[in-house]
Amino acid sequence: MKKYMKIYTDEEEYFNDIEYYCNACGELHHNGNDITEEDLPPALQDAYRRLWSDNYGGLCYLMKYKERYGIAFIKEYHEFTPEGKIGEINNFQKCLKVAEELKKTYFSKAPTIFIGREMGFPGETPKGMDGDDKATELVVFMDANVSEEELTEVADWLYDNAYEPSEGSEGNALRDWVSESGEYIIPVSWSVYSTVTVKGVRNLGEAIRLAKRNIDRLPTTKENEYVEDSYKIDIYSDEDALNAQSYATIGDVVLHRNGIITK
Repeated sequence: MKKYMKIYTDEEEYFNDIEYYCNACGELHHNGNDITEEDLPPALQDAYRRLWSDNYGGLCYLMKYKERYGIAFIKEYHEFTPEGKIGEINNFQKCLKVAEELKKTYFSKAPTIFIGREMGFPGETPKGMDGDDKATELVVFMDANVSEEELTEVADWLYDNAYEPSEGSEGNALRDWVSESGEYIIPVSWSVYSTVTVKGVRNLGEAIRLAKRNIDRLPTTKENEYVEDSYKIDIYSDEDALNAQSYATIGDVVLHRNGIITK
């Protein structure tokens, strides 16, 4: 059974119950001060290394909720009315609807759900309009000992149900593109380190200049070493992702939904 903790309407109570240990970019801070990973409580050190990511599709934070350390996903509701006001009642109802659906959904490990009504940062005011109304926040909190699979299960639900992009946005194109085979091509790249031997020159400077002049002609080497942390997803836009589905598969690595990797 999920704990639908409460709807916060008092700002002092809300911020007494929660403490942030990082922002949505993963930069560590606490009580307004920058901190290092070693400054984190042990439970959050482990959660930061295992679980924190900006690839869940929404805002992810390290948080202390009351006396519990964990990971929190936050969805902000701050749509504006035509008059330039934040449309607080409408946003709160949207937030509450998602929270109720989340509450009814079965997960392997139940998250803690609470709402901060008008507790978030002000949304971006439409051009030419004044307004400093604060957003309503849906907070989905999971304890630091949650498994990656359990956390991802909740994150995927939020991505599909809370972070739905507006109609006509490019984000919808990715959700609408369904492979008949159930397989999707994700382009990746990485860097390797190797060496080239230069002979017949007078000194090191000439050797470097000769190598630079011939860089486009040099073949790849048989022996090389992987450059640590260079593996990356080569997708920089929705268009890149969609175009990649017409590529021929050249890799032999398969990533399954359960996280298992096969070759």
